[in-house]
Amino acid sequence: ANEKIEYIYRLLVHDKVIQPVPQEQISQLAMRHKLAIWASKLK
Repeated sequence: ANEKIEYIYRLLVHDKVIQPVPQEQISQLAMRHKLAIWASKLK
C-alpha cells in the first residue's frame, strides 16, 4: 500500500495537480495527508 501512495503522490506532483511536500518533511504520513486533502476536493 505504501508504494501505491507514493506512486500516486509523485504522479500528482509531476502533473502539478498538488503542491509537493518540502523534501525534508516528506514521509508516508505527509503523502497520505496530501492525497486525502486532494481527494476531499474532488466532489
